[in-house]
Amino acid sequence: SYLYYAQRRKLHLESGPTLPKYSPNTNVSAASVRGKWVRFCTEACLDPDDLLKNMTSADVKSWFDWIEKNFKGSIKAHSALANYWRTLKRLYSLKNRREMDADMRRDCLNYMNVVSSRMALRKHPLPKPTGQSEDLLQYLVSHLVDCDSVFADEKQRLYALSGLNLSCISASRAVSFFDTRHRLQFQADGTLVPPVDTSAKVRTPLSSIEEPLCDPGTKIYLQNDDHAEGGSTSETSSYSDSEVDTASDSDHQSDCSSVTDDGYLNGNEETGTILWRHVEFYIVRNPVPGRRHILAAIVSILHTKGEGRKFRLKRYVIEHEDNLIFDVLSQLLALAIHDDIFEATIQDVSHIYTVPIPDHRKGIQLKIKREKLDVSVFREPERTPQGYRTSDSCPLKSKTWSRYVKRIGVRSGQERNLTQKVFRRGAINAINNSAPSSIRDQVADHESNAVKYYLNEIVDFDTAAAFHKRPSNEVVQRELRSATLLADKTAPIGLTATQAKKITTDPEVRRLRRVCRALTAEIRSQGYKRVKDAAGTEIGERKKRADAELNSTLTRLREEEKERNRRRHFRKTDTAIFNQQYELDRTSPEAKLQPHVARTYQILERKELVDLLCYSTPTKTDEEAHLRRLRYIRLMVRWQDRKESPRRGKQSVTIPKPQAANPSSACVVENFDPLQCPFCLSDTRLSPADRTKRKSKTNKLWDHVERIHEQELAAFDSGFRKCGLCRLKNIDFVPSSVSNFKNHTHTVHGIRLRP
Repeated sequence: SYLYYAQRRKLHLESGPTLPKYSPNTNVSAASVRGKWVRFCTEACLDPDDLLKNMTSADVKSWFDWIEKNFKGSIKAHSALANYWRTLKRLYSLKNRREMDADMRRDCLNYMNVVSSRMALRKHPLPKPTGQSEDLLQYLVSHLVDCDSVFADEKQRLYALSGLNLSCISASRAVSFFDTRHRLQFQADGTLVPPVDTSAKVRTPLSSIEEPLCDPGTKIYLQNDDHAEGGSTSETSSYSDSEVDTASDSDHQSDCSSVTDDGYLNGNEETGTILWRHVEFYIVRNPVPGRRHILAAIVSILHTKGEGRKFRLKRYVIEHEDNLIFDVLSQLLALAIHDDIFEATIQDVSHIYTVPIPDHRKGIQLKIKREKLDVSVFREPERTPQGYRTSDSCPLKSKTWSRYVKRIGVRSGQERNLTQKVFRRGAINAINNSAPSSIRDQVADHESNAVKYYLNEIVDFDTAAAFHKRPSNEVVQRELRSATLLADKTAPIGLTATQAKKITTDPEVRRLRRVCRALTAEIRSQGYKRVKDAAGTEIGERKKRADAELNSTLTRLREEEKERNRRRHFRKTDTAIFNQQYELDRTSPEAKLQPHVARTYQILERKELVDLLCYSTPTKTDEEAHLRRLRYIRLMVRWQDRKESPRRGKQSVTIPKPQAANPSSACVVENFDPLQCPFCLSDTRLSPADRTKRKSKTNKLWDHVERIHEQELAAFDSGFRKCGLCRLKNIDFVPSSVSNFKNHTHTVHGIRLRP
């Protein structure tokens, strides 16, 4: 109807030009710069939009001066200031519908460099590590063996294994697999996305129109045109478009019992994640007669950076790997079986490799149920009636994935944060000299010559060997290019008792705790039995904001202290290890190779996986390798249903450091009194009376140890301090942590300390 289009035209005139579609991170960056621009204009008593529309070089230079005054010290790198300038230029072009003049850009860029020099911003970035296959192996083993974090369920732990493997072979960014949306949705110009207007004012003109939205004469004209061109007019040709669509839909739905894949690769445009429709499993006949079939998969990557401007589709063929920890195909198959995505009835995974394939077919495809096509492969944990478990529909957020990857880096002993780019750079470098440039650019999602931004900064060639005409020592070259060359699993990952006490007594933390306690008392005084009963009320919202501020402050202080511990460790440990050779007797047990420390796991399937992947002997025949792979897949399917019991209270920090066997009590000739201090007993500088002094109560002993010997007790977290009582008997025992020292003191020396 003309009324409909008249209203639509009026709405388009009011809304103005359509903004381009950028990625969520780009829009968040625009919102950040726009916020700084608004603050600058507010202090200058100017209108932000008017100043942006009529912006001159003087305005931009004044804004740079304002940035220098307000952010000097918080901005560290020149790249941050350059990103502000690049984003401001984009906001200017969106506002004025034209690019900034070249002379103005040049003038502002020159002044930005002057401001950068005055702020003493660093221009060279930190070294960019490039992950290799050996580095990935260390990350995966650390995650599977050493990680003591409690996940929502073990399916999340398997997500980390398969996600890292898939990232390495596809060189993909997080946007290709995970949900990168932000809580607040911004537009390209940095403003919030306006809410959809569903008021009656907008719906009234459309609902009041009884005429069809399309001109009814359109169908007549089409029929006349077809007839004039010689087309036949049968009864079916008189159907309207809606009737044809209805009939097609009916046929489509009636065939849903047999058709389980619509053949389209279109994904979820809202979340932009990888779905099960993007993973196609195929069973291919083995070209060698009498051999079992070959299982393979094709993984389609739809969502890439800048897909709004240029769509790129990549599809990868994935096969089984000999090293099962790298076998992403088995991991995806285990996830698929556990999610029950296949239309076929798979009674046992071994039947996939022995299914009868007709002679006229080269292979078959494992079809996916229609209701499972748009289910995300990786999903977020959430609260369910069965507890905190993996969601059935909510895709895994990129923030959750980044947290998993960072935790793996910490557990594997990385000095700097582990990110997705480490694996992306590694994959691009791996194919750089092996694949054609067109394939390299396709994998990197870039145009030609953009691969230079991903090359390993360490030259991937032994130039000295080429110059001196000698063979290259590839072992040394490979180790020096490794991203895990200086990884140290003994690096501290927690807080010492002194740091915890310092955070507890922080003035800001104490003030926020008083506010939270006062709000809790006020909630109870209003008649609420529990704090959560006041949710939604004014006092409940105040309590929620106060708790959020307290938690944020505690998290910030703890992360700062943890980062300080790790920096100190990596700065001093290498020197301490070198100097240790002059202090240790080369024949002492500590100088020799120490045995592996056996770990205990709550979940039996995880223990079996660790033994299978890390401690089992290599297979000798193809049949043994196949049976081992089948066991691996069955274990992963069962593993996903398991969940570790939550740990209450403060958890002790376990540092995976190899150590000597715990000496038995039979090795200790002298029996100590349970109320004697182990630190005083081992201090030969004290007088005999002070060394053997006995406390009156157990609590007195505990308070004495934690107050007088606080730093000595915390030193056991470093993993280098020896037990003083064992040293008196010429026994070298190095506890791995404070909790290990307390357990050793109780079981061996008979002195029980505060748990």
